[in-house]
Amino acid sequence: MPDSLIVKFDCCLVSPYHTTQHTYRNLRRCYPHILGSSLRGMILSYLIQTSCQESYLAELTTKKWPAEIQKFHRSCPKECLLKDFAGEADWLPVFSFGEFNADFARSLQHRVGIDREHRTVAVGKIVSIEVVPEGTDFQFRVILPVPALNQRTALERAVRGVGQWLGLGHYKSLGFGRFEVRGVSETSLKQEIERASTEASKLRSPFRLTLETPMVIQNATYQLPLQTEALGQSLAQALFERTTEVSKRFELATPLVTVPILPENCRFSFRPDYVSRESFEEGMRKNALVALRESWFDVSFEEITQPLWQQLAVARVLGVGPWADAGFGRLSAQNPTFTGG
Repeated sequence: MPDSLIVKFDCCLVSPYHTTQHTYRNLRRCYPHILGSSLRGMILSYLIQTSCQESYLAELTTKKWPAEIQKFHRSCPKECLLKDFAGEADWLPVFSFGEFNADFARSLQHRVGIDREHRTVAVGKIVSIEVVPEGTDFQFRVILPVPALNQRTALERAVRGVGQWLGLGHYKSLGFGRFEVRGVSETSLKQEIERASTEASKLRSPFRLTLETPMVIQNATYQLPLQTEALGQSLAQALFERTTEVSKRFELATPLVTVPILPENCRFSFRPDYVSRESFEEGMRKNALVALRESWFDVSFEEITQPLWQQLAVARVLGVGPWADAGFGRLSAQNPTFTGG
């Protein structure tokens, strides 16, 4: 029986990359990674530009609501990867962040500012832009559910097209964000989950959950101000809901519990920030409060059982919380903990 597939792309920048994390008066800081939503959005853009006929594009621009856009793509007579991106929830691929190598460095480029009102050079204004320089390697992964496996070749072709013709991040019109694909490899999602579950089975309570990518914090899930007991309950609920959802979508082993596994104790240290991402379907930017990478939860459980291993494995490979399908909310677990910090 076919298994859901993790497709890993090893890439190298052939021009500088920049996506603004923070803007100061004359300085624009760059994220230390490529958002999974950026990768997904540019692949969708490439597919639309190369796959959709002009008559379809004209009709597509009249659609305003996500449900309309999804229905339009699903009803198209042409077979292409867009149908899987716009398919039912249990068909959707999952994107990781683009991760630069651990020893990557950022540098500054200086550009003349533009007066947006008059579209001319802004007198006396110089802007410094933090960039990841060309020649920097990065990797990302796309997880394809079984119904989308027949689009594996189309996905690779689209990724290579994005790197050559469109680019990633800001200033693409100036040639920023171009990359080439150096290698493509595949692994079974079930095998990856099993490996992560085996690692989780070796944990002792208490242990630390560290964010490998930012995790979205919503008022509906994490009541502000954050309270320790409520946060532990919310974390348990997020782990349970994500495991239940992806087990169905990717045909993993059936979850062994029907209720969240609550920790006995939970403490946390968050590095808060706001992340802005473009919603391709809705044609608008969305902002969210996040806990940045290296934020952590210290948790203790009465017993570390197989259902908990499974949930921690899902959090490691597929993430938890809102926007997890775009690479947010990846968690890793380790001992020892409660050593301060």
